[in-house]
Amino acid sequence: MLQRFETKVREASKSTPERLAAEQRWIEADLELQDAKVWFWRFRAEHRPTVHEKQKVEAAARAVLVQQEKERDKRISDAKAELGLWSELGLHESRALFWRSFESGKVFARRQTFWDTVVNIMTARERNALTMALELLFTALINFTVGMFVSVFAFVFRLPSLLMSYQPSLVSGLTFFAVSFVGAVSVVLGFLGLLYATSATALYAAASLVASTRRVEGGGQRYPPAYLRQHQE
Repeated sequence: MLQRFETKVREASKSTPERLAAEQRWIEADLELQDAKVWFWRFRAEHRPTVHEKQKVEAAARAVLVQQEKERDKRISDAKAELGLWSELGLHESRALFWRSFESGKVFARRQTFWDTVVNIMTARERNALTMALELLFTALINFTVGMFVSVFAFVFRLPSLLMSYQPSLVSGLTFFAVSFVGAVSVVLGFLGLLYATSATALYAAASLVASTRRVEGGGQRYPPAYLRQHQE
């Protein structure tokens, strides 16, 4: 089975003369189209017909290339069907797809938190450092929550095309989809739970430190009332 898979993948990955010719025709058509698009060609009557003609040629060449790529993808799909969706390759590809979506969610959250931090710093006036730190912490938690759930939706949206490439049965495909979805949600909830627990610990430590500092600053040495009356007399 593995040998048949490897053989079919090698055959599908080879660049056939038809595909090479289609790719070359599309590249040439695209270059000619870009050359025809002079400045403000949409508003210049002498150039519009030429551009429209080049667009038709480029679209036709692209359609041929897309058809060649579909045939190659079909051969690769046939090769994957030899192994099956629950094979090591299928599990590896599904995990890789999830982690790509997961990393994209984290990148979104970090980028959004960075810009929110910049805006908060620029608009901060009478707020103290502790207030700003708390605002940034809650902002980061919100951004990471949104980013993680977006990553799950992205993974769920991309997963069906991966499943169909293995040509599974309906029951097998639905089962794999359900297991993958539950696994993705579990990982995201675990990550968010750890993130919220760490934030709660940091908040508790900060609150304890602030309370201790206030006691030290406002406490001083206190004397009983009898001692104070005796010294006042």
